Amino acid sequence: MNNMKSNLSYKKTKVLDYDNTEYFLYHMPLMSCIQNILEISDISQTFALEYEELYKTTKNGKKNIYKEQNNGIWWKTTQSTLPTGAKILSIILYSDATNCDSLGKS
Repeated sequence: MNNMKSNLSYKKTKVLDYDNTEYFLYHMPLMSCIQNILEISDISQTFALEYEELYKTTKNGKKNIYKEQNNGIWWKTTQSTLPTGAKILSIILYSDATNCDSLGKS
């Protein structure tokens, strides 16, 4: 986060009028967030961009291990359908929230 551009702008969207009060959602467009993350120069070194098959050796032979997203069958199948040079980039989104009670305290 410290390496991201500081000009990330939030948008304000009115979502509700209730009891003479306007309620707004403050948000950042998803594509802006992704673009800012990808502009960090050394971040791509930490990406898992290829399917990686993991095995565990047992008495009965080898057994697949599904540990990370890029170890899953979905990743392997999807990667095989991509054009040459294209990669899958998995992004996990997180949202923080503030809860307000009926008295307006947060």
